[in-house]
Amino acid sequence: MKACNCQNGPTRTPQRQVGAAALSRLAARAGNPGGFPFHAVQPFSLVDWVIMNAERSLVVTALTGFLFTWGMPLFFLIAGIGSWFALRRRTGRQYASERLKRLLS
Repeated sequence: MKACNCQNGPTRTPQRQVGAAALSRLAARAGNPGGFPFHAVQPFSLVDWVIMNAERSLVVTALTGFLFTWGMPLFFLIAGIGSWFALRRRTGRQYASERLKRLLS
């Protein structure tokens, strides 16, 4: 692996990290469309929620408990991995500029 020349930008050719990309796609598919069902089944959980149903489910409680415990940390891990790979190809200034442009667009 070549060292980064921060004045002129990185000098090495970026390589696609297949495992990280696959993990990102898996989490996005599980999380983005899963956010609505996660909250929609909360009234059936044994844990108190804003709206509660008379019928409650231990299975729903276990599933939402698992997703609550691991869902957001998984997204933070994936974001960190993505940032780490992005910073291997560009300087900190380039990375911050790209992120700011993306947030404002």
